[in-house]
Amino acid sequence: MQRQFPIPPGGDPAFSSLADARMYWPVQRARVQVAVREGFQAVVGIPFERMLFGLWQHDVLGRRWVEQLGLPRRVVETELDSQLILHVNPRELVRLRNWRELPKNRRPSSSAFLWEGNWDLRREDLRHGSRYLFISDIDTYRDDLTRVIVKSGGWRSGGSPV
Repeated sequence: MQRQFPIPPGGDPAFSSLADARMYWPVQRARVQVAVREGFQAVVGIPFERMLFGLWQHDVLGRRWVEQLGLPRRVVETELDSQLILHVNPRELVRLRNWRELPKNRRPSSSAFLWEGNWDLRREDLRHGSRYLFISDIDTYRDDLTRVIVKSGGWRSGGSPV
């Protein structure tokens, strides 16, 4: 006879028959990990990021260090919300940052809002990339997508393969 475990908090009883007993403890461990991470962020992470943002915002000693470290993204987004919205004509977005040549350890952190250095100087024309051409092709042939041919290694519009 298979041992029945209680339905976890937030669990749907309709799916209890699909639950495998072997997954009970890994799921509980994952729930604890999420709770610990969220608790740490609430007690340590967010207050620390708010302190760093305050140093930068009020031009206090250490502002330059915070800028070099990178402004904390979550707090910047929370504090500046609608002031961060840029209205840009999408047709003017023609440059794409090429990360391929930059080693991962030199790429800016995703938790930073602004980054120090010249990481943005290596760009390529977005209009000549395969993604842009593919999307343009879909836009051109939107009424008959069978004319857009996709195959590994390349694509070509107009119904003829590469």
